[in-house]
Amino acid sequence: MCIRDRIEREQDIPDYSYAGYHRSERAIPTVEGPVFNIVDFGAKSNDEKSDRAAIQAAIDAAAAQGGGVVFVPKGRFDLGQKSNAGSVFISHSNIILRGVGSGPDGSLLYMSEALAPPPPMKLWGSPYVFQVGADRREKKLGAIVVNASRGDREIVLATAPDLAAGDWITLTLRDNSTDLVKSELADFEVLDPRWKSIIEDGVAVTERHQVEFVEGTRIRLTAPVVKSIDTRYDWRVTRYEPLEEIGFENLRFEGAWDERFDHHLNWLHDGGYSMVSMTRVVNSWIRDCTFANLNCVGAIGSSAQVTVIDSVIEGNPGHSAIRFSDSTYCLMARVDDRAGQWHSVGISRESIGNVFYQCYWGSKTSFESHSSQPRHTLFDSCIGGFMKGHGGGAAHNQPTHMEGLVLWNHLKTNEALADFQFEPLDELYWRVPQPLIVGMHGSPIDFRAGQSTVISLGKPIAEGSLYEFQVKRRLGEMPEDLQ
Repeated sequence: MCIRDRIEREQDIPDYSYAGYHRSERAIPTVEGPVFNIVDFGAKSNDEKSDRAAIQAAIDAAAAQGGGVVFVPKGRFDLGQKSNAGSVFISHSNIILRGVGSGPDGSLLYMSEALAPPPPMKLWGSPYVFQVGADRREKKLGAIVVNASRGDREIVLATAPDLAAGDWITLTLRDNSTDLVKSELADFEVLDPRWKSIIEDGVAVTERHQVEFVEGTRIRLTAPVVKSIDTRYDWRVTRYEPLEEIGFENLRFEGAWDERFDHHLNWLHDGGYSMVSMTRVVNSWIRDCTFANLNCVGAIGSSAQVTVIDSVIEGNPGHSAIRFSDSTYCLMARVDDRAGQWHSVGISRESIGNVFYQCYWGSKTSFESHSSQPRHTLFDSCIGGFMKGHGGGAAHNQPTHMEGLVLWNHLKTNEALADFQFEPLDELYWRVPQPLIVGMHGSPIDFRAGQSTVISLGKPIAEGSLYEFQVKRRLGEMPEDLQ
């Protein structure tokens, strides 16, 4: 048994091979058509006039035909000028926004002015320019009545659900039972009284899954559950109706953000130039895109099996890169945050089972973990800083991350750190219960004994990527776009 295999078994690591577009079982497709060229709907490049209405019209026309490729030709197209600034909405499945390239001479979608939040002008309230999302339609299907362990693919309800193969469901836990809260925080020697959300409101878990088949009260899932299900607590199932097959590809998104970033200074600094939001989507992607001079690059929320791949963040640094929020089994691969956003790529809220593979961020920042109970996140073969103060989340929503944070073969690039602690009560951020740190190398670091599991510190595991190993073990080979 190789050391990678041994660590995986001994540390009870989930099978992350299900992360990404269609569970990493197929490559992202190249959709042929039909094609809706934004020029045919009134867009005109390089004229310094707003093309937002034309882009929206092309998207709406594609939606009316059941989907298609909204094509952005070479040139600069403006996303809003003065009175015509605002958001572009995608609310139907099978819409691909495609350009001819993400370089300066490719297909440029330019945000010439900031979008202000509505009153009372909250710091993080600015709207994103591109807003993808399904209407929120959830139907309660009942309580789970049989325990399930991590890795199981079957759940049982009290009564037969109205579901069919291919449908999507959400597994949720909302429970403030004292013994459950204590068990979730048991790896901390001392509880911080500032953690009001989990201590008072309770444990919150969300997983989103596709149904393989239904037999009576049994639901077979296409991917295993990540969090073990204990029916002593309030585990429930609801119907989940997302959009699917949404793609952004071969595009350059650019903003006019040019100030020196000051964290939480005002709404402009925290989100005035925010570009792509995808909410309640599955089996979708962002690939081969460049994002420049933006406060907030992207947010994938309440979603599952979304892949962000081969994309670059550059220009003037701002607030955040791209995050998975309240999402399940998503994959970020080969994303380079060259700008060094304050919060680089990462997760927030009840995200679970997500993977960051061969990503890069600068030495002056760190990956994001924005509290509100994210769990089981794999950062695999990434390069960048590892430091406190860039995790995020209000005091009442801490800890920064719950169980299952794994840093695998991370190349650390910031300054040397001695006696790194995950539990100091005089600090708010980077409070993580027993993270697993395997093969961290680069600039020196050592960790306070007893607060984490550290293996092969200073030297990467020779067998390489855990995610890649798990995919090849299950499928035989990596999908073509990940090779």
